[in-house]
Amino acid sequence: MAGWNGFSTKRQLRYLFVGAIALLVCGMVYRSTRPVHTTDDPYLDGAVETAEAGSCPVAIDGTMEGFYAFNNEHVRPGDGECTMETCFNASMCKDQQFRVYVYAVIEPISQIYSNVLSALRRSPYFTENPDEACLFVLGLDTMERDSLSNIYVKNVNEKMHLDPVVQQYWNGGRNHFIFNLKAGTFPYYHEKDLGFDIGQAILAKASMSFRNFRQGFDVSLPLFQSSLPPRGENAGYVVIRQSRLARRKYLLSFKGKRYLYGIGSDSRNFLYHINNQDDILILTTCEHGKLSRSIRDERCDDDDQQYVRYDYQMLLNNSTFCLVPRGRRLDSFRFLEALQAGCIPVILSNGIVLPFSEIIDWKKAVLFADERLITHIPTMVRAIESEQIVAMRQQTQILWRQYFSSVERIVLTALEIIRNRFLVHRFPKSFFNTYPSIHLTHIPYLNPKTVPLLFGEPISGLAEEDTFTVHITITSEKNIHTKLLQLLKTLNRTPSVGFIFITTDWKESTGIAVKGWTWLNVPFEVISLGKLTAEKVETQAVMSVRDDCGLTSENLQQGFRSWRTSPDRIVGPHSASHAWDEFNGRWQYLTKNTGDYSLVTTENAFVHVEYHALLEHYLDKVTPKLPAVCSDILLNFIAAMVSKLPPLKISGKRSNKIVVTDDSLSRWAEEHRRQRECLNQLYETFGYMPLVRSSEAEEASYAKEDFLDHRWNYTA
Repeated sequence: MAGWNGFSTKRQLRYLFVGAIALLVCGMVYRSTRPVHTTDDPYLDGAVETAEAGSCPVAIDGTMEGFYAFNNEHVRPGDGECTMETCFNASMCKDQQFRVYVYAVIEPISQIYSNVLSALRRSPYFTENPDEACLFVLGLDTMERDSLSNIYVKNVNEKMHLDPVVQQYWNGGRNHFIFNLKAGTFPYYHEKDLGFDIGQAILAKASMSFRNFRQGFDVSLPLFQSSLPPRGENAGYVVIRQSRLARRKYLLSFKGKRYLYGIGSDSRNFLYHINNQDDILILTTCEHGKLSRSIRDERCDDDDQQYVRYDYQMLLNNSTFCLVPRGRRLDSFRFLEALQAGCIPVILSNGIVLPFSEIIDWKKAVLFADERLITHIPTMVRAIESEQIVAMRQQTQILWRQYFSSVERIVLTALEIIRNRFLVHRFPKSFFNTYPSIHLTHIPYLNPKTVPLLFGEPISGLAEEDTFTVHITITSEKNIHTKLLQLLKTLNRTPSVGFIFITTDWKESTGIAVKGWTWLNVPFEVISLGKLTAEKVETQAVMSVRDDCGLTSENLQQGFRSWRTSPDRIVGPHSASHAWDEFNGRWQYLTKNTGDYSLVTTENAFVHVEYHALLEHYLDKVTPKLPAVCSDILLNFIAAMVSKLPPLKISGKRSNKIVVTDDSLSRWAEEHRRQRECLNQLYETFGYMPLVRSSEAEEASYAKEDFLDHRWNYTA
């Protein structure tokens, strides 16, 4: 009996048996190499696999390299076993003192890695003593590990161990932190092909996949250009007054390489199916590399013509959603570019671990699409309500400014992720999607359970808190029995005063006699030969005054009411401004009333207690050599850095009369010179100018309507 084109039954059975064995082998390989998905994987189970996962794909060279259509990488045995408990010596972080040591630089070094090392050395955790270090960073450039790159460093293993300090502290890579943006090379771009053995080091890397990412151990970095500013906090492109306009000219856009071959081409070649040339613009070019010129297809000419008609940045700025497909690797530069432009990213890269996902809740800022379901994307983005679009766009600006606006921001955030793992009370994930988030993590005594999520929606309980703390500075012993008593009587008549602190520069025995103050109904404390710390303050609002301020109870109540409407701003009557002096190449400190301002002096001003906590931290850790006279300007820098808003000037005047003499003019000139020096010194320390200008006319217009309606809701 014959069948199957003349094959005998026995032969048929033989082929069926061989085929069954082949399918069984493929199934076993599939099971053994299938990625394990964590609870943070935003994709459907198995999304990193090819749509034809049941097949048994074989690469051109006959190996299993092509098994993952979207993740072609080598898997180094044993990597997945590393955790902070098994591959990190936490005892080196003595008393939770987190210190980072950078080895000596080994040339050649790229500009981008030089910026990374500079940021590490400027960080509050840097130490020059390796014996104090909890974390070590190589001085050898590991950012670019594509062997075809002109900045690829060869023989890393050999060069690394030429340094005797590295030999002493390497210890198989334990407690080491390795930075990398690109790994692998053409044609497979293996994710873990770094060209050297990292041992048990923590990998801070871009284009990480869930398959190879060691949750709670590695840190996922963004892929960023060498042109990213090395320092500062550079603003996004969204104008605050336009932030509540939900829909832009284009609903969805993409402009980039099409990839006619190789990794990433499957998705990009399919994108033209969703291009309607109306509110969805998909612009691709076939021009990418020498090989692409020899394999152009019938769509290439038309694609290239459409591609040059639109400006890339214009599309970003005028699109509601920006498609972010994978490149040759899982990540692309487009991700950060979309964030900065306030264009909500639509991630089309199955299996990618987004940057800093350990602390950032990305679902508030981006959409996730499946590479196997590209035609569903238009329906998905059209279903997003306007209110959600506004909230997500505002999140793009928060995240861009906080974490990605400079190399320094990226590096410091990576360090904070490692440090946060050692805190007794870890900061919750929601904390990092708001302001001031990362700025508060440095403060030693702040408990993440009690730190208020400041600035944006009214703080829980703030509206009900109807008291503030007054801090009085004694200027002269002569004033104790006159002006101080007069001020205390005013405070006693002010219902919102909850506590009074009085600080002096002399011993209490020769200073204030408080036994006769039985008439004072407000609790108080005298601090002699010391200073008030934020830890002692129990209210959110703190007002600092001099004993000769001459304020009335009405002044105090009015100022406190103004502060409660905008607690993220310094609220006071005395203002100043800053301006760039092009001729001398420095900032000028301006006290002349020009109608606009960017600073409010803290005398008679209301300030949130958390700003005072940050001030103490900066004076102690970041700017310990800063003259005391600079504290006013530093406090304004901190408030502007956190809130992104100018201070709020309220009506008021100085009560202490100034007698103009040659001596007073000389003192004023000297004070003005020191203020200018402080302004420029802080500008150098921060790496950018955070101060925001406002105008009296603008604040007057705010006063006509509910001020909160005009504020940008940073926590939406």
